[in-house]
Amino acid sequence: MKLYILRHGEAGPAATDQVRPLTSHGREQVEQVVAARHGDLDAVSVVITSPLRRARETGAVVARALNYAGELVVSDALTPAGSPVAISRLLDTLDAGINGRGDGPEQSILLVSHQPLVGQLVAWLTGQTQAAWMDTGCLAALDVTVCVPNGAQLLYMERPGP
Repeated sequence: MKLYILRHGEAGPAATDQVRPLTSHGREQVEQVVAARHGDLDAVSVVITSPLRRARETGAVVARALNYAGELVVSDALTPAGSPVAISRLLDTLDAGINGRGDGPEQSILLVSHQPLVGQLVAWLTGQTQAAWMDTGCLAALDVTVCVPNGAQLLYMERPGP
């Protein structure tokens, strides 16, 4: 499975963290990264976002840029306080060829979430001891053999320009 992990774009202030909106710069960050990796992301079959506003808005920007016809799935497993193990369970429920169970074509899944979770997830899947730092709008691409510690290879990290 190809797993794409995207940190939401830059967000502005709000009364609570849950409702912080993307800024125009944040939208541009996401559009830039999607344009740079459009060929890879075009194969995405499922987009899952955190329920926080900035992540849902980031998912919508991605969906528009890719002409994604599917529904944006929202999951509490992708909140900033989520865990790699909870995400592994979420991915396992998708029956998307994870952990060697799928018999169809390789799936491509995009997760839209937050630091520190995105960095922890990349480190957990690739067997690193320190969490990766992912700036806003940063996209990590992984080739996942099994959704367990050290079960994936980091293919690249695409960072938006300034």
